Amino acid sequence: MASPQAKIVLLDYKDIPVHDELGIKHVSLFVRVYGELSSQVSGNKPFKLKHFIRKANPHQTLISFGGAWSNHLLALSAVAKALDRKSVGVIRGERPTVLSPYLLAMQENGMFLLFVSREDFRRKEEQEFLDILRSKFENPFIIPEGGAGKSGVEGASEMVSVSESYDVVFLPGATGTTLAGIAKKLMGSSTNVGCVQVLKGENILCNELKRTAKINLDSFKNVEVFEQFHFGGYAKKTAELLEFQKDWIIRTSIPVDLVYGAKALYGLFRLIENGHYDEGTRILYLHTGGLGPV
Repeated sequence: MASPQAKIVLLDYKDIPVHDELGIKHVSLFVRVYGELSSQVSGNKPFKLKHFIRKANPHQTLISFGGAWSNHLLALSAVAKALDRKSVGVIRGERPTVLSPYLLAMQENGMFLLFVSREDFRRKEEQEFLDILRSKFENPFIIPEGGAGKSGVEGASEMVSVSESYDVVFLPGATGTTLAGIAKKLMGSSTNVGCVQVLKGENILCNELKRTAKINLDSFKNVEVFEQFHFGGYAKKTAELLEFQKDWIIRTSIPVDLVYGAKALYGLFRLIENGHYDEGTRILYLHTGGLGPV
């Protein structure tokens, strides 16, 4: 009988060719979809959670942090429910009069929602604030926001194999946790890694990885980070991005979110159009989920 821990990560995936539907001629483009996109734990989220949860005592409450639209907390709540574990989401900001669909789904999964002021939320890595949580919830297991850190990197590395048949693996990134996991796994291979930074600012991925996982992204010679496709910053969007997302879904029937997926794919398309990748290059885009509750 399989261990309940096996439910933590959806190991099944499929690589979908989309170059013909999109009219791409000189390179081949595939999209790797993990599990069912309609699931609350699709994409990279369960991978990043896997090793944190394995380190926790089976009786410890699982606690993490996020906003009212957090895919990370949504996935944690769903995984905790599947494993019959208690979970707490520390939510940035005061409790709204009407809960977002994400918050409602978290509650339905049995997650206790603890709303804190934005000022207190900024203290989420301070020892004093963490000690208050440990006291309130009887020594819980605390997972960093977004599954950042070395355990998240370790889990994300399982999204690819060491012998991928692609020349480039491409994905979006914010804290860089997933990027670092992919880059480490492929470091000794002939596959390069491309990442669109969805946050506005110079060297954000590199700086976040140094802070959360003590990893220097500059040490990976197989990685390119593209900082020019953020569309104004995290969760920002324009009419052009909305039109791109709509066109992508119509042509491929693969849904993508605006915060991560649409920006990364838009950037990838511009790079392909501008000849950044040589003729015949085989590119794999990693669908990191983020589609929210259904």
